[in-house]
Amino acid sequence: MWTVRQIDPMAGYPELPELPELPEVQRAEPRRTWKLGRSARLDITPIRTSRDLRLLFIGGGISFAGSMLTFVAIPYQAYQLTHSSLIVGLLSLAELVALLLTGFLGGALADAFDRRRLLRVSETGLLIGSLILVVNAALGHSQLWVLFVISFLLAALDGIQSPALNSFVPRLVSPDQLPATSALMSLRSQVGMIAAPALSLDPPIDHR
Repeated sequence: MWTVRQIDPMAGYPELPELPELPEVQRAEPRRTWKLGRSARLDITPIRTSRDLRLLFIGGGISFAGSMLTFVAIPYQAYQLTHSSLIVGLLSLAELVALLLTGFLGGALADAFDRRRLLRVSETGLLIGSLILVVNAALGHSQLWVLFVISFLLAALDGIQSPALNSFVPRLVSPDQLPATSALMSLRSQVGMIAAPALSLDPPIDHR
């Protein structure tokens, strides 16, 4: 037989054990963005929080702008000296050969040697090559063979340093910041490719 147990309402209820306090949840630091339009925003958190990335962003931007400047200025100067489209094409061929020779070598060097030292050496070489171009242009009678030699060397140095430079970025930021970092690097490259060549040109070429 089933029996019904009566509960005395005056007896009260048993005390419940105290629940442990939950740890405080730390709020993530808000991301700072640049508003580019009504819906487009650029996350600048990586370069704001990482000093190494900020230095690489600024220094690499200056170096890339210089490379883009010489990329246009050397063929332009060669055409001013010779008025030959063939010479301009041969300059591009020399740069292509240099990149093909050093493209695979750059990755091997980045694995075998210290990447920071490799970047310092390559950037120093790029600076010396640019100074030689300045001296050659300031002499009044620029030598065409200097343009060919320096074009080959600059392209070779670029092929050597690119693998080491590209491998630095993922080491300077956390995985969740890689998309924002990639967007920042892409914007820097686009600005350099547009602004630097425009600064390298004189008044329009006289085709007479």
